[in-house]
Amino acid sequence: MLFHLPLEEVVRRRVAFIACHQRAVERPGLLAHAFVPVNTRTGLTGATNGWPDWSDGSERIAMPLLLQAATVRGLADPEETGSLLDGWSRFAVRHLLDETDAPRRGSQTWHLEPRLYDMPWLARFFLDRHRAHGREEDLEGAARIIERRFDLGGATHLSIDDSPTTTAVCDALDTAGQSARAARLREQLVDSARRFARLGRQLPAHEVSYEQAIVAPLLDLLSDAYALTGEAVFHDAIEERLPWLLAFGGPQAPRAPARHRHPPLGRLLVRREPALGRRLPALLEHPDRHDPAAPPGHPAHPRHRPPRRDDLPREPGQLPRGRLGHLCLRHAFGRGRTPRAHRRSPRQRPGLAPRPVAAPPRRPITSTIMLGILLTIL
Repeated sequence: MLFHLPLEEVVRRRVAFIACHQRAVERPGLLAHAFVPVNTRTGLTGATNGWPDWSDGSERIAMPLLLQAATVRGLADPEETGSLLDGWSRFAVRHLLDETDAPRRGSQTWHLEPRLYDMPWLARFFLDRHRAHGREEDLEGAARIIERRFDLGGATHLSIDDSPTTTAVCDALDTAGQSARAARLREQLVDSARRFARLGRQLPAHEVSYEQAIVAPLLDLLSDAYALTGEAVFHDAIEERLPWLLAFGGPQAPRAPARHRHPPLGRLLVRREPALGRRLPALLEHPDRHDPAAPPGHPAHPRHRPPRRDDLPREPGQLPRGRLGHLCLRHAFGRGRTPRAHRRSPRQRPGLAPRPVAAPPRRPITSTIMLGILLTIL
C-alpha cells in the first residue's frame, strides 16, 4: 500500500520549497524574480543549463501557476506569494516573450526557436491573474499569446492544456465584451480538431514521436470541439481514441515497485529511446522479463535495494536530510584527514564508457644498462 501526506500539506510544502530554494535572487533586475532549478543534493540553483528544459522558462512556468492556484485555494499566504507573482509576471513579459508575443525557452536562450508547449502555460498564468485581480492587461496578454500560437502553427500541434486554456480565454473575452475575438479563436480551435480527426492514427511527431502528452491533449481538443459544435464526427473520434490512453498503463515486471503498476499519465518509466519518445508505453517494457539474480558478494539490483531515507518528515522549505553526505571535503575536514579525490576514477568521464588507458612507455634495456654503468663509474 502507498501512503502519502494530504494534498493540502503537499501543496504547502511545495510552495514553501519554491519560495525558499528556487528563486534567482542573486541575479540583477527582473532576472531576480525568475524561478530556477535547484540541486537538492547541494542546494545550489542553476540559472541556465545546456539542456533547455532546465532554464528559467519552459517547465519552470509550472511554479508560478502552482503559487497562484495555491493562493486562490487558501493554501498559501497571499502576502508572501503576491510579491513573488508580481515580480515573475514582469519577468515573463520582459524575458520570456519577444516583441511578437512568441515564447522563449528562457531568459538566456534567445537563440532557440519558440516552443509551442510553453504558450498555453503562459496564457493560463495571465488568465488566472486576470481572474484574481480583474486587470484588463492580463486578459489582453493571455489572448495575444493564444492568437500568436495559432500564427506559429498551433493548429497542428498538440500542447498540454492548450484546448482548455483557449476555451477559458474565449469565455473571459465574451465577459469582457470581445465576442468577435472569442468567436475567431473558437473557430480556429474547431478547425484544428477537424484536422486531427481526419488524420486518424497518423499523428504528427512533436518533441518526441509518440507519448501520452500527445494523446491526452488530442482528447481535450476533440472534447471541446464536440462541446462547441455537437457534431457526431467529434464524438466518433473521441470514442476511437480514448482507448489509446490504456497503452500508457500496463503491467510491469513482477518484482517492480508498486508505484510502477498501471502508472497513470506522467508516471511512466523513463527509457533513453529518442526514436520512440522519452517515455515508452509500459506495454513495451517487456513485463515478462525478470531481472537476473545478483551473484554472491555483489549488491542487488538497484530496484531491490532498501529505499533511501530521503522522504523522512521535515519542515516546509527544508532540504532532505543526508543529501550532503557525498561531499568528500566535509568528511575529510571533519575527521582530521586531508581531502581525498573524487571516488570516480579519472580514467572515466561521467556518462561515457571507460577509455582504454595506454601502458606507460617502457625504458629501453640498453639505456638502463648505460645508466647503471655511469653510476658505477661515478
